[in-house]
Amino acid sequence: MPARRSVSAQAGNGRARGMGMADSAGLLVRDAIPADAASLASLFLRARASSTPGLREPCAEDAVATWLARMPMQDHRVRVATIRGETAGYIGHGQDAAHGAMVLHLYLDPAGQHRGIGPHLLHEAIAAHAAAPLSRICFARIAGGRAFH
Repeated sequence: MPARRSVSAQAGNGRARGMGMADSAGLLVRDAIPADAASLASLFLRARASSTPGLREPCAEDAVATWLARMPMQDHRVRVATIRGETAGYIGHGQDAAHGAMVLHLYLDPAGQHRGIGPHLLHEAIAAHAAAPLSRICFARIAGGRAFH
């Protein structure tokens, strides 16, 4: 069963509307573009495989890339975090018909976790939805996600 949480804009850093932002560790956060779909799909599948071992993935990487380019990237805001040109994570957020403003995707490269990328992306999303709480859902089976949220 998913656990649902809401967070307020007070935790945001106020920098969510920039097109790209880098920090001293080489982290660059920018809006996703259609050309990112393949790298985001690869990261999505690696992160899911790492967080839910044994769960059979029903879609191939190219199908996930097509879906990402068609749905989340067109209907919601998707921000990509890169370090030295490599995709390190991404977040998709926007309005959900049932839940209002919410994080729809937050995936990090398993090899690059615990480097502050997840909180950075989440704070951007919170700031972008300053008018209302931002909901997040995390499945109970994903221990790392539950610990993060």
